[in-house]
Amino acid sequence: MKVHQNARLTPLGRERLVGMIAAGMAFSQAGAVCPCSAKTATKWWRRYEQEGRAGLQDRRSPLAG
Repeated sequence: MKVHQNARLTPLGRERLVGMIAAGMAFSQAGAVCPCSAKTATKWWRRYEQEGRAGLQDRRSPLAG
């Protein structure tokens, strides 16, 4: 799988992130460990809640041609 060139987290890193959040860590704390912002941690957590592991995969930008 090709990882997006600007992605700070790989899908495996995102799984680690949501695992920490699921274990009770705050979004800001989990983001500091990964590293990403609390806003980004929240985004990945919501995608995980809605779509499971599939939601942690890279997506094609709607702006891409």
